[in-house]
This record gives sequence, C-alpha cells and structure tokens, in this order.
Amino acid sequence: MLANHSSHSSSRPCWSISLKMCKLLIIILYYSIITLTSASRILAVFPTPCISHQVTFRPLIHELVRRGHQVTFITPDPAFDKGKAPSNLTEIDVHDISYDIWRNNIVKTTEFGRKDLIIEQIENILYQLVRLTAEQVKKKEVQNIINNKDTKYDLLLLEACAITALVYSHVFKIPVIQVSSFGMMIGNDEIVGSPTHPLLYPTIIHQRLYNLSIWEKLDELYKHIKMMRINANAEIVGHKTFQNIIGSDLPSFNVLKNNVDMLFLNIHPIWIDNQPLPPNVISIWGIYKKTPKELPQELKSYLDSSKQGVIYISLGSNALSSDLPPEIIQMFIRVFSQLPYNVLWKWEKDELPGRPQNVKISKWFPQSDLLRGLQSTEEAINAGVPLIGIPMLGDQWYNVEKYARHGIGIKLDMDRLNEEQFKAAIDKVLIDKSYKENIIRLRTLFHDQPENALDRAIWWTEYVLRHNGAKHLRSPAANMSWMQYYEIQLILIVLILVLLCSVVLVISVHVLWKYVLRNSMENIKIKTGSRPCKRISLNMWKSLIIILYYSITTTASASRILAVFPTPSVSHQVIFRPLIHELVRRGHQVTFITPNPAFGKGKAPSNLTEIDVHDISYDIWKKNVVENIEFGRKDLTVGQIENMIYQILRVNEEQMKTKEVHNIINNKDIKFDLLLLEACAITTLAYSHIFKIPVIQVSSFGMMMGSNEIVGSPSHPFLYPSAANQRLYNLSIWEKLDELYKHMTMMRSLNHLEIVQYKNLQNIIGSDLPSFNVLKNNVDMLFINIHPIWIDNQPLPPNVISIWGIREKTPKELPQDLKKYLDSSKQGVIYLSFGSNAPSSKLPPETIQMFIRVFSQLPYNVLWKWEKDELPGRPQNVIISKWFPQSDLLRGLQSTEEAINAGVPLIGIPVLGDQWYNVEKYARHGIGIKLDMDTLNEEQFKAAVDKVLTDKSYKENILKLRALFNDQPQTALDRAIWWTEYVLRHNGAKHLRSPAANMSWMQYYEIQLILIVLILVLLCSVVLVISVHVLWKYLLPNLMEHIKIKTA
Repeated sequence: MLANHSSHSSSRPCWSISLKMCKLLIIILYYSIITLTSASRILAVFPTPCISHQVTFRPLIHELVRRGHQVTFITPDPAFDKGKAPSNLTEIDVHDISYDIWRNNIVKTTEFGRKDLIIEQIENILYQLVRLTAEQVKKKEVQNIINNKDTKYDLLLLEACAITALVYSHVFKIPVIQVSSFGMMIGNDEIVGSPTHPLLYPTIIHQRLYNLSIWEKLDELYKHIKMMRINANAEIVGHKTFQNIIGSDLPSFNVLKNNVDMLFLNIHPIWIDNQPLPPNVISIWGIYKKTPKELPQELKSYLDSSKQGVIYISLGSNALSSDLPPEIIQMFIRVFSQLPYNVLWKWEKDELPGRPQNVKISKWFPQSDLLRGLQSTEEAINAGVPLIGIPMLGDQWYNVEKYARHGIGIKLDMDRLNEEQFKAAIDKVLIDKSYKENIIRLRTLFHDQPENALDRAIWWTEYVLRHNGAKHLRSPAANMSWMQYYEIQLILIVLILVLLCSVVLVISVHVLWKYVLRNSMENIKIKTGSRPCKRISLNMWKSLIIILYYSITTTASASRILAVFPTPSVSHQVIFRPLIHELVRRGHQVTFITPNPAFGKGKAPSNLTEIDVHDISYDIWKKNVVENIEFGRKDLTVGQIENMIYQILRVNEEQMKTKEVHNIINNKDIKFDLLLLEACAITTLAYSHIFKIPVIQVSSFGMMMGSNEIVGSPSHPFLYPSAANQRLYNLSIWEKLDELYKHMTMMRSLNHLEIVQYKNLQNIIGSDLPSFNVLKNNVDMLFINIHPIWIDNQPLPPNVISIWGIREKTPKELPQDLKKYLDSSKQGVIYLSFGSNAPSSKLPPETIQMFIRVFSQLPYNVLWKWEKDELPGRPQNVIISKWFPQSDLLRGLQSTEEAINAGVPLIGIPVLGDQWYNVEKYARHGIGIKLDMDTLNEEQFKAAVDKVLTDKSYKENILKLRALFNDQPQTALDRAIWWTEYVLRHNGAKHLRSPAANMSWMQYYEIQLILIVLILVLLCSVVLVISVHVLWKYLLPNLMEHIKIKTA
C-alpha cells in the first residue's frame, strides 16, 4: 500500500567484487574502527561535589579506561589516591574548593524539609553550581588543559545539571555527551527537543505530580515558569562569569547548547512516565550495579540477630540527620523505641541523646553493600525494600510522589509530621504486603532490559566517537524556541486571515442588505403589496447565517500468538515474515492471517498455522487500488490515501467473514497470549476486544495517521509529518497552510472511515464492540519499520520500537543469465521499478516513450520491471521482465531500504502513497534526486540520470547513511523478538505507555486550565478598569477639589 518505491540508478554492481575481497574489506574496516575508538582521548567534567552524583559517573569512566581510552577526569571525588590511578586515567582533584562552596552555601544554609522553599533551594543550587564550576576552571591543572594548544581531545563528557560545563565545548570544539546522575534537569528537555509538558512530564524539581486539582496545576505551572526564569538568569550570570575566564568571544549558553550530541539519563523510562525522547537520549539506569562486598562482621551479626527485621534511616549525603529540629529527632526516638524492629540510623555525631536499645547509630554505613546501590531510591528498588519518604531537598519531593504512585512506599511531609503519622506509616509499609510485592514487581520491570546499562552507555559513547558526533540523531525541535515550535507566526497569519474574511463577509452582507435586498424587497412590496422585509423573522436570518457558515466550512516461551496483517501487498508482508518465522523457530505457536502465505499448503512448520486470505484480499485491492488510481498525480494524493485506507479496512472486514477466521473468532476454546496486528489497519483492533490479550501493532513503514495519538508521541505536522505529507522541508507560509489543510482533511477522513467500519464490524462481532477510540487503549507496543533518522529523530515513548533492517537476509545466487548480463555491463546498470502497487505499464504512453528515448541515449544497461510481454520501441540496452529477483539484486524488498543497503543512489519519481514523503528525504539527505511525474520531461530525466551517476556526493552520502543506519546495538530482528517476548513475560506493556497516549488535544494542551486562566485575567482586567474608572470619576475630582480649597 504505502510502500517505498522509486526508480534508481547504479554504478557497476557490487556483486562483481569477489566475496573474499568483500570479507577482507569488512575485516579491515572492523579493526580500523576498533583501533580508532580504543585510541580516543576523552575529557570528563563532573563538577557537583556530592558522592551520590559522582558514583553514577565512575562506572562509565572506569570502563572507558579499561577499554584503552585515554581519560582526563575533573572531579571533586577522585576514586584513586594520588599516583595510583591507571596510566591512561588522569584524575584532576577539585575536592577542597568544591566542597567548601557546597557545604558553606548549601548544606549549612538550607532549611531542609521546607516544601515552600523549594524554589529558593533550587535557585541557590544553580548559582552555587555556576560559582564552583568557575572556581574549578580557575584551578592551575584545569587552566593548563584549557590554555595548552597542543592538548587535543576527541570527546567531552559533561555533567548535565551544570550547564556552565558547556564552556569546554567552545574551548575544544568536539562532540559532547551530557550525563545526568538523575533525570531531566530544568532546560534539558529543550536542549534535546523532547516534548516539554509541566504537568504530564514534569522536571525533577516538581513537588506534586498526579491527580492535581485546577489550583494545584496553577501552582505547579507558576513554580515551573518561575524556575525557568531563574534558570535563564543563572545562565546569564554564568556567561558573564566565564567570559572573564575563557574570553569575551564565548558564545551564549543558548548557542553552546547546540553543541550537545547526546544525553545520558540515570533514570528508568517508567520513572519519568515514559516521556517520549529522541534517539540521542539514552537511559543508563542501573549503571552503578556492583557485586556487594561482605559486610563487616559486627554489622552482619547485628543484622542476622534481628529476628523481626531492620529499618534503615538516612537522609542522604546533603541532608544531615543531626541537623533536624530537636522535636523531630525526639519524635523519631519515641517511635523507634516502641517498635519490635532493629534500626540502623546514619547519625553524623558521636552520640544520640535518648537512643533506644534497638537503635544502632553510625556516621557511616556500607550503604552500597547493605542495599546494593548508592542512590537511595535506586538501592531500595534493587534490594526490594519498601520506603517511607520524607522529602528534604531538591528532587526528593518528585521521587517520593513516585513512591506513592507505584505503591512502593508512603510519603510524609516534614512540616506536618507527627508521632502518630510516622508510626502508622511504618506499621502500614511493613504489614501491608502490597508494598513489598509492588517494589519487587517494579524491580523486575526495571531490570528487564535488552542489555545492561553500562554496556549501553559504552556502546553509545563509542558510537559518538565512531561518527565524530551524533548531530544526525538530534531532534529538529532541539533548542528551538516555543514560538518556533508552536508556529506562532503561522497562527497569527491564520487568525488575521480569518479576521479579514469575517470583516469582508460582514461588509458584504451589509452591502447586500442595504443596496440590493432592501430595494428588491421594496419592489416586491410595490408589485405584490406584501409586508416589508423587516418582518422577516430573526430566526430566519439565523437560519440563513447557519446555512452560510456550514456551506463555507464544508467546502474549506511457548506462547500462542495470533498475527493479523491484512494488507495485500508483498512489500508489506515481507516485513512481517522475519518476525513470524523467528517466533516460530523459537517454539511459539503462531496463527498467521495473511494474504501472502510463505509456505505451500501443508508445508509450514507444525507450530505455524497460515490462514490464506489471498484471493479475497487481492481481488478487492487490485480492482479498487491498482486498477483505479491515477498514478503520479500529486494533487490527488489525499484521495489516494483515503481510498487505500478504506480498501485495507474493507479487506480486513472481508477476511474476518471467511470461514477459517470466523471459526477463530467464535470458538471460545481458542486462547491466545498475544496479538500482532498491522498498524495501518486500525480495524484489526477488534481482535483485542475478542481475545482481551496484549497487543503489539507492527507497521511495515513509519507512523501512520493516528499512530502518534495512539502511543502519545508528539504530533507536529511540520516537524514530524506523517508518511502522507508531500512537502517536508523549508516550507513557505502558504506551503505550510497547504500541508496543514491536507493533514486536517486526512485526519477527518480517517475518523469518518473508523465510524463507518465500526458499524460494519458490529454486525460481525456484536453490538458490544467498543469504539475504536476505546480499543486504541489496548495497544501495548508499536513496532515501526523505519530508522529514527528517517523520521527526523522524532521523540518516541519507550513502547515504540524501531525494527528498521528486519528484512536483512543473505542474497541468493542470481540466475545465470541475469548475472552474466550484469557482469558484462561495463558502464553499470540502472534498475527501474515503480513497485508492486504501481505497474510501469499503467504510466501515460508519452511518459513511457520519454523513458525509452532517454534510455536509448545512455551508455548504461537498464533492467525495467515491465508487467506486459512487450515494450514497443524497446532499445537494445533495455531488458524487460515481469519479475526480477529484486531482494537479491539490491538486498531488500522495499525500494528505499534496499537502495540504502546496496549503497545505490536514487532518482525518485513519486507515484503513490508515501512516495512523496520518501523522495523528499532523498533530496534532504543528498542520496538522490526528486522528479515530479506531472512536470517530467526528457531533458529533466536525462539530466537527473547524468547528475546522480557523475556527481560522487550522491554515492558518498548514501554510503554514509548506510553506515549510520546499520550501526545499531543489536540487529533489528533480535530487537523485535526481545520486545515481543518482553510483552509476553509481563503480560503486556501498559507500564511503558505515555500518559499522553490516546489523549485528546484538549486534554493534552489543558484547554480547561487555559480558559480558567484567561477568565481570571479578564475578570482582573475588568475589575482594574472599573476601579480606575471609579477612582477617576468619583474620588479624584473630590480629591482635586479638596486640594484646590486647601491651596486657595
């Protein structure tokens, strides 16, 4: 249906190179890459003087060192004593200056636990980070690095919460990876271009996150805006400070933010509510895993002798227990003395007055060995220990809200804490088994990852080194202002146009009434003696206006899996087959409803049942799509896509009526564990109502219309257009309006088709079938056969998985006559095909003859996929065939994918569906030339062929793109299988759904809240205007009169 098809040209085919030579080249390339990355020089700058931050960075640094990289590490917490670090690790110790500033200005001055002082707390932390980063840069060893022109580095690792560390990117002008020891800090969203939403995806400084009232939303929004302003001011102060150190040519931080290639977050996607993220944001949660050491004998004996269990209390490295108010300390003591449990209390003084017998104090406990971690939340999850959270500082309110959300702990507020509350919380968290069960379940989910966090961090670090950066993975929204993102200029133009049209309409109606209708009515009155037109009722005028309005708007593990992929197009079906066949090979029992069975009847593996719906599906498709579409008509694309979607939905409906499918639907004894459904056939979601099991949607291309809304990824018709868009880049205002109009038209059509098909399916399945809007909530995961770069690195939630490259297979030996033909083509070969849905023989005769004339002038041989027996006027250098072994010729079966895999530049002549979208990408990435069928002529076509074959940049660009596309942590098939079995292991993946999934735009943009704010602003404005009026009219005259009398 919407498969990628194009015509493209090739230099001499790569199969002429011997297999041994190819192997040799691959081996040389492999070892050159290994040598390149192992010899890299890395500068790591992590300024924050806090051990809970630094332990997150150490595993990454030490593993890079172990792998042979030369690392210079500026840190306030060196891991090695002086002179004892590995030879390829240089630790620059900035401990004293950093901790002096931190302790004197944060630890000793902060009123911990004061919820109302969070803004002041964070503001102070931001300014102290600016100050201590500046002091670190002034240090002699750091100055030597900055000022020594011979010092070269290949990569910068910078702490994400210290924005001033970006000055190093100006000094060294090399790729940058920011690393956060927690989640998103203020401003990180904007730097990488992930969707910012203060209520759905709040930053870590937010205190209330869930089930907020209107006033709580307003309060959080106010604090969010205030914090953004404070952060911006801190950046200005930081810039002035560093200009004095680095030089006056230092760009603003807003410019320096563009230097960021990648961001590592030490947080699990579930903990940030599955916020959609671009591909250059990598979760490294769990990076600090290490084998626990044996506990000291005394502590081990104490724990072993505690029959009822042990409570561990610590407020962290920044908030000292001994600094708590005396009444709180005594309250803790009273509660602990009543408990049957032993207590380990991290207490920073030698004595605890009134210490009960069951309480053991110490200034230090081997916390990482006690609870297998060094950040309290992470260690508690790893140990499976429920929590009581009493937030004191920074992100602790955020984290404690999460404890309650996931049912792993209880939240208490310091400013309202009393003895009764505290004891009740301890009793509840220890007696109620759900807290223990929930944290163990969360631990299982957090630990179930395709690879460990350290391996992932290292792989992506070396990826950035291999490609000299990762700007190609940045979202187009990265560091974009909100005015640009929300297209405020376009909105204002549309509003002005609407206003002008309204004014013209009002004036036209007025003129029509005053000069035409009134005179006409007067004439009628004279002639017929009827009543004047003033007697026309108000209701009648209302009716006329309503009719006019609507006339204007109308025009303007041994699991049982059921796989349903209805689209009758082999370019779609070949994407699904590798997944199905690998699941079968791994022992799963698969039932596969398909119009293109891979096996003859009775020849499929015993655990694969293929239900063949070929004839009924292709009959509908050929009659209503292939034989009924004017190919290449750009102006008819919206209608084309509407028709194709409708026919797919119709095909699915007819498939459901077949005997074999009907038996599956109505047989109550048939049970399945998982549904694999084709994403572009929304009606297949009806199966999720029948079987009530987890659902993975699979797309044979990218995001279909409506897919963004289902999974909750950001929908933006210009930054992240759907595959139905025709123009994507550098759009004028009018082109934007045109694309926006088509986008809205398509969305309306899609909604209409859903309503029509819903009624049809009710007749098949039953009247209790929920609406498709409800059924969309059943989707657990979405697989898309597209590389992130091809969709401009659109931020995606963690339940959207790229399976680009899943079709990779070893090419078969070509037929002898074709191989001989290719080998004898000295100048190279051009391959021409418009795909399975757009036969070349359906092209206009004049276009066919134009191709023939151009090909006859070329020195290249041509393979032309031609669906008839003869091609009138065929030149000698053209071979035609109804079928070529395309997947073996170019190692693929979707034209764009196969061309990239083969490293063959393209000429794209879009004729159907998503081809305009893809051909725009050819031009964007410099891998091909775009031609339009409706303006195509002989001169254009020949010039394009000559250019793409003689201009080496096209070949170089497509080889570069292939290298980027193929450089992945694991193969696409392995990834698809892993996530499929993940869904099976956890009986679904709703825990990975974004909170924006299937949310209406009115909810997402908080229209109710905006209206309330606008009404409040309006009311305040009215009150202000009335107050000024009253003051002016009644008080000021009297006052002036009084002053006048006195002065007289």
